[in-house]
Amino acid sequence: MSDAPQEVEFKRRLPDADAFERVCAAAGGRRHAPVEQANHFFDTPSRALAAAEIGCRLRAEGDVFTFTLKGPTQPGAGDGPATRAEVEWRVEPTLARAVLAGAEPVSRLVDGGPASDPLIAAWRDACGDEALEAHGTFHNWRTRVETALPGDAGELAVVLEFDETHFPGPRVDREVELEVPPGRNPAPYGRALDALLAQCRVELEPSGGKLSRLRAILAQR
Repeated sequence: MSDAPQEVEFKRRLPDADAFERVCAAAGGRRHAPVEQANHFFDTPSRALAAAEIGCRLRAEGDVFTFTLKGPTQPGAGDGPATRAEVEWRVEPTLARAVLAGAEPVSRLVDGGPASDPLIAAWRDACGDEALEAHGTFHNWRTRVETALPGDAGELAVVLEFDETHFPGPRVDREVELEVPPGRNPAPYGRALDALLAQCRVELEPSGGKLSRLRAILAQR
């Protein structure tokens, strides 16, 4: 999957709602109103995608539906960015709703994607002859902040994404994410984000991907 597009992202999990608001306010810039995202995940009955560390997600944000495949996460050294192959595309709302209702197979969502993408090939290999089924859902409220953070050689224009994620059951996690623009050196972005968190005196929680947390919650049920 080395030729698949790569997502390079810093993710910092915040301890509570107070830290969430402090960091969001300190970021400055333009703060957008929170938007609700319903994240629906799929896997085979034998959990072949989990075994292959592939994420398969249909996200609804209002009337916009996006289908996403993600490859195994390559964690960064220390507080470095997580890197993973990612491919995504918009899905026509009627089809998306039909899939969620069980009237269309999940495999129909792939019809609008690039057939030659290596991540899609890995997804097909992992699924084999098994059909995909609904695996789990969480709801996320995302606040986007367009701002500029002090960097090593001037300001860095960034979009910070502040997430409040409601998992099945009582668990609610809060975090801030910064996706590094394609082709840019990630290091200055990580230092700028951590300087903002240090300014707010935030003690971070252990992080990791939301899907891995969802899978752990479902496995305990």
